[in-house]
Amino acid sequence: MQSTTHNLKSSFKQRSKIPLPLLTALILVFGLGFVTQLLGFLSLTSTNIIVLFFLLIFTAKKFNTQIISRTTLAYFIVTIYIAICGLSSGSTFTGFATYAYYLLTTYLALKSARFAVEKKYLTEGIIFKYLHAYLIIQIVFCVFQFTFSTQISQFSKMPVAPVDTASGTFFLASDASLCFFCLISTIFSFGTNQNFKNKYLTLFLCSIIVSLTDSKAIQLIFLASACILISYDIISKIKGYNKIILTLSPFVLLGTVLIAFNNFSWIQILAQDTLTEAYDKRFASIGASRLAPIGEMFYGDNPLLGHGLLAYYNPIDKNWLYNSGSSLFYTIFIDCGLPGIFILYSFFLYLILKNEKRLL
Repeated sequence: MQSTTHNLKSSFKQRSKIPLPLLTALILVFGLGFVTQLLGFLSLTSTNIIVLFFLLIFTAKKFNTQIISRTTLAYFIVTIYIAICGLSSGSTFTGFATYAYYLLTTYLALKSARFAVEKKYLTEGIIFKYLHAYLIIQIVFCVFQFTFSTQISQFSKMPVAPVDTASGTFFLASDASLCFFCLISTIFSFGTNQNFKNKYLTLFLCSIIVSLTDSKAIQLIFLASACILISYDIISKIKGYNKIILTLSPFVLLGTVLIAFNNFSWIQILAQDTLTEAYDKRFASIGASRLAPIGEMFYGDNPLLGHGLLAYYNPIDKNWLYNSGSSLFYTIFIDCGLPGIFILYSFFLYLILKNEKRLL
């Protein structure tokens, strides 16, 4: 009995030792972003800079210069490619500085997460102890934001469009970030072999959150990922044939899509006409289609290394090449070219697969 009590006390002390810089950063990112920015206490940029400051303090104490991880090397590959794109297109200092800021943000977030897990500040048990309650809180916020989107947009001290208000407790207008968090949470639930309740409750709650936002791209990615995860979960329980099924299923899926596309010419015509019209109307201001960059990918004159850093959208001057909506995919494609899309999303895929090895 004494031994059990001692272990519980030790466990509590270990959990309570989460460093203040990390705790402050987590609270600002996942808990107070929406409220502080809605009331005008902090802007999105100032909040982000404060978070980076605390993450820098946290990581600086634990960074080992003698060990260069594969993640760091992959990060430098992305950085070098973006620098080459900027130099080839004659980008301004502002472009380089902004991308350096974005890349530093990504790197510190990755390193902080890694150190937090290594030091057991965040563990699988701790995450699932609070994850579902946290997702329910996001649903409550999103329902309120979705219902009163116009009123919130008018009241907000920081500019936000009504369609972008459903972002939970995340930063103002960060619906895509909230959706990506839901995507990662769902992948994590299935990838760590949680029981049936944890996996499917996480999927259910995350599905509600994603459906309440206006992030169409992430909604499609979430739907595709959910189908894949559920299929894998079912197939993995089929003894004896699961490896064969897992190997063949991607080829069967690809073949089915190609056959359907080739046999239904109206699909090709519809897709071609839609993308052509979107591309032709890309400079139509508020009338620009959200598919304009995709149309440009097929019908435009695209430099291999892009049009230059901040060519699609300049957050400093608030200037757009054409406004088809804020999207990382669109930004990287226009700024850094098609190879940039491949390199960046390969980096994201590498991070997910590297840290979710049980999915392989």
